[in-house]
Amino acid sequence: MQRIRSCSKNSEMLKPLALLLTLSAGLCLMTSGSVQAQASTEAEEAAEALLVEMDLETSLANSVDQLLALQIQMNPALAESADVMKEILADYFSFEALEPFYIDLYVDTYTAAELRELVAFYKTPVGKKSIVEMPALFAKSAQFGMQIMQENAAEIGQRMMEEELTPPLLRLRSSALYSR
Repeated sequence: MQRIRSCSKNSEMLKPLALLLTLSAGLCLMTSGSVQAQASTEAEEAAEALLVEMDLETSLANSVDQLLALQIQMNPALAESADVMKEILADYFSFEALEPFYIDLYVDTYTAAELRELVAFYKTPVGKKSIVEMPALFAKSAQFGMQIMQENAAEIGQRMMEEELTPPLLRLRSSALYSR
């Protein structure tokens, strides 16, 4: 009986300690969530600064124009609807529509410190030049890719037809023979 009272007495003494530990753990959890939210906010702010420094708003507006011109080049009949198409593309590819996507993309890819380094880079002469030149580089790369596809269209089409006509089991057997 005395042993039971002794445990009861010890548990009464431990209650304040348990309460203190519980409160401390809760505070730690709240603080870590707050630190994480703060880090996220810092990264989001740095990502927003990066988008501004990269002049993404202008780049997106230009890309809408380029996309429209490419669509019309591929299908000249679309020229009649160019104004409507530009409005539609602007709705979906505007800075306001895409900014949250880009912020999430950069926050998921870089830390706040890395984003600040990117902002610093884009403020340099080479960084500013890359902002100006990058769209042209991408356009030239895309044109080159299309040129390769056009120059080799017959072979690409032939190989795709052969692939479609070859039964899957035969493809597996032939690939196994060639891999030896």
